[in-house]
Amino acid sequence: MNAILICNPQGAKTIVVISYQLLTTHVSSLRRWRSLKAYLILNSLEVVFWLAVVFLTAQGMSRFCQGGYCGVSVVMVILAVIVAYVYHSSPSYPLT
Repeated sequence: MNAILICNPQGAKTIVVISYQLLTTHVSSLRRWRSLKAYLILNSLEVVFWLAVVFLTAQGMSRFCQGGYCGVSVVMVILAVIVAYVYHSSPSYPLT
């Protein structure tokens, strides 16, 4: 249950970060707040925070794994590993 309580605010924070990046990139009146350095910092923090969510979920699974919670937790950990692999195996590209 604790992983779900941590994951929901983390997901909301991620939506805010993505919205900031999309809006400051594509809306001309918001472009003055566009910052590649801010994008870099926010994206780096996202990786660290989501890694913490995965760690706490895996830790919770080792203590309490029952029914639907166990299935959702296993799927979440597997998806996190896949996303991390894809993120680290993809070539770097400059933000434009």
